[in-house]
Amino acid sequence: MLESTVRALTSAGWAPGRRADTAPFTKALLDAGYEVFPKLVEFLAEFGGLSISGSGSVTVRFDVPQILASLRQTYDDEGLDEYASRVGMRWSLIGIVSMREPTPNAQDWDLTLMITDKGIVHGVGDGYEQVAGSVDDETLMDNLCRGLWAERIDWRFEPAPGYPRVRR
Repeated sequence: MLESTVRALTSAGWAPGRRADTAPFTKALLDAGYEVFPKLVEFLAEFGGLSISGSGSVTVRFDVPQILASLRQTYDDEGLDEYASRVGMRWSLIGIVSMREPTPNAQDWDLTLMITDKGIVHGVGDGYEQVAGSVDDETLMDNLCRGLWAERIDWRFEPAPGYPRVRR
């Protein structure tokens, strides 16, 4: 990891070998209808509960219960279900990444962070997703803390005919 990423993580309460109690995170996810799988639990053990001030105006949060509560109030995630079923993905929520620019006319954004059962982290926005990388790659946290993405995929929330809705 980059030195700046390690500093940001350390300031947020992270340390190498960190193993947080994942029970509150997995319970909140299961209660919300998400799946829980080994790559998710492994990730949350190391980063769960952290709120990281990345470079510039990027903030990355892994406080799953709080994020789930705010999403329930402001966002209909049925499109996520439909997209996941279309591409055959199993994924679950792990956090949110935000950028708030202090300058006028700047473009602020929030992406919901999802992890697949294979350990690939996606940032999902309004009609598109960004692939941040794999939990097995040390550059994942560098990318998230700098607001960088490996790939952008545009998609729409309308369900494709014949695809079942993923149960939540």
